[in-house]
Amino acid sequence: MKKRGWIITGIIVVLVAIVGGVLWWQHQQAAQGQAERVAAQLARNNKVAKQIASKWTDDQHNYVKSSVTADTLQQLSTAQQAAAKQATAKAERQATANELALTKLKRAYTATAKVNALFEAPALVDAKVSAQPLIKSSTTTQAINQAAASGVNATLSKTLAQLQTLAKAQVSERTALKAAVDKIADNGTLKDDVSRADLAAFQAVVAGLKYPQLAAGYHNLVTAVAAKIKVLDSLKSMDPKELDRRILYLMSGAEGQQPDMKKMQSSWVQNGQFAGDTYQADIYARLITDSIKSQLYADVKVQPDGKLIVHEHQSGATKTYGNVLENVPADLAAQRPDPNGPIIPKIKDFATFKALLEKAGADVDADAKEYGDRDYIGLANSDDSGYYYEKHEGGIYTCTFEEPYEDFPLGPTPTDAQFDAQLTLTIWNEIEGN
Repeated sequence: MKKRGWIITGIIVVLVAIVGGVLWWQHQQAAQGQAERVAAQLARNNKVAKQIASKWTDDQHNYVKSSVTADTLQQLSTAQQAAAKQATAKAERQATANELALTKLKRAYTATAKVNALFEAPALVDAKVSAQPLIKSSTTTQAINQAAASGVNATLSKTLAQLQTLAKAQVSERTALKAAVDKIADNGTLKDDVSRADLAAFQAVVAGLKYPQLAAGYHNLVTAVAAKIKVLDSLKSMDPKELDRRILYLMSGAEGQQPDMKKMQSSWVQNGQFAGDTYQADIYARLITDSIKSQLYADVKVQPDGKLIVHEHQSGATKTYGNVLENVPADLAAQRPDPNGPIIPKIKDFATFKALLEKAGADVDADAKEYGDRDYIGLANSDDSGYYYEKHEGGIYTCTFEEPYEDFPLGPTPTDAQFDAQLTLTIWNEIEGN
């Protein structure tokens, strides 16, 4: 009986040992499986951590590599979320660290992208700032302020702030440059009536640019301004008499005719002076061209570019007569020493005047009556029609002679006087030929 008890006890002990062993083995298997799962989760999260870290240019995680894109960040985000799914306690700590690291990377990327978007080309590439960053034409101060970085590391924040300061300085210079351009040009083309002061102001703005690349688009305008100033300076440095000669010469070539200073003998320029960069004067002309057969009194303007503009008092017409700086003979001074008074062919007596009229084909009686005073010499036909020569200005007029008045005691008064340009020219040429 006692022996049998021992046997039962032994069996029970064996059974307990077997069950304990099975339970222990199962526990060991479970522990091993859990350890493997944790190791796998840690491996996945460590891989994500390395991927995130690889997107920085440096181990301090200050600057984002330029190869990073929005798609790159989306792929990292997907990988991070997958690695963090159902993570154990240990892996969850790594997953949380990855999420924070990814957030930091995203903020740095976004801040960098916003600032780079202000410039024609990225100003910050990896950890290097461009040597000559240039803002886009659309960049405004408001856009720069909106690109202010937040939530990024101190090193990156400082670099981006410096680029924003540079961008604001360029906006300021661009604004000043545009204001100077608008004063002198329309759509990039130099205005005709621009002043030298505004041209010089434009040059000063360009020369003073801290960021000269801002003026790169104005290369043609810069060249045109330099040329215009050279013209203005040459115009203002010219002898006023030479300017007046050129005015007479150009006006002699009106309406496409060949300029000829001889046509302007009874014409002269007076009261010439500069008003700003424009030369202004009056012209009194008795004979301009074959197409203008009358006296002409007009205002003359020589624009800064040399263009000659004439406003006729009687007709009210405004005409352009070429450019005083182009295609002008070098010997005008010899042709017309004094442009400020007429060259008057002298007719000394009635006999000479009558002979000249007859040679020019004028209708003058053989026994025409002689009238005149200190101002004119006149010949009257039997029907009171006739001609007179104006001694001070040299013009030949057709007229009608009436009974004398107190101011013409030597003979009848010439009335209905009409300047005869063709007759004047013919007689002048005859006198010159003689």
